[in-house]
Amino acid sequence: MFFGDAGLRLGELRGLTVHSVRQDGHGWSLDVMGKGARERRVPIRGVRKATAQAMVDSAFTAPHVTVFLTVDVTPM
Repeated sequence: MFFGDAGLRLGELRGLTVHSVRQDGHGWSLDVMGKGARERRVPIRGVRKATAQAMVDSAFTAPHVTVFLTVDVTPM
C-alpha cells in the first residue's frame, strides 16, 4: 500500500481527493478524516512528496473530458 507505512487506514485512503494534498510552510501534507470523524494531517516525504506534486499539477493542467453517448438499439 502506497501510504500504508505512513500510518493511514484503508478507510482514510478511500476519502482522499486532490484537495486533500496541501503545501504550507512545513512542507507537503495530506489531510485525512480519521476515526470519530476527526481530521488529521499526515506529513508527505520522499517519493510520496513527488507523487503528490505531480497529482496536484495534473489535476489542474491535464484536460478532463467526459463523453456520454445514448444509442437507441430497439429494432427498427
